Amino acid sequence: QGAIASGSTSPVQLVVDAASGSPSLAVSTDGRYFVTSGGNVLELWDITKARRMRVFAGPKSYIFALAMSRDGKQVAAATSEIGEGEIYVWDVESGHLNAQIKVPAVNNYGNTRPYSTSNAIAFTPDGRSLIDAGQFNSRTAGFVRFDTEIVRIIDIATGNTI
Repeated sequence: QGAIASGSTSPVQLVVDAASGSPSLAVSTDGRYFVTSGGNVLELWDITKARRMRVFAGPKSYIFALAMSRDGKQVAAATSEIGEGEIYVWDVESGHLNAQIKVPAVNNYGNTRPYSTSNAIAFTPDGRSLIDAGQFNSRTAGFVRFDTEIVRIIDIATGNTI
């Protein structure tokens, strides 16, 4: 895969294998990098060089949401699970997993375990917290689905909801 010529207006097609699951995408604020997910793997791409820079692994289930911090130094991915989902935060430069945060579901609809699904995540401007929007009390009873959508702000260092 060749580099993109500076000032080029020609479209570039970069085929990203999304494996299985719903592919997600986040772009760095400087426009130099983007991160994609497919299944439970994230890939960091350099747009100017049209090549993959790093692979992030760790989530046990499908990734539903991605985010890059404003300074481009962190990437986060959120999963969906019965009982509790998880948010993973990596250092972009080293690939080190900095945080693995449990996102519990709330059960207000009977005695079956609800899903915790993060539909969208974003870093706060200072990069110390994540805003997590999703369905954290999702349950199906027959043909009826019950959901409670919640936005949570989560401190990355502690994993606590603010």
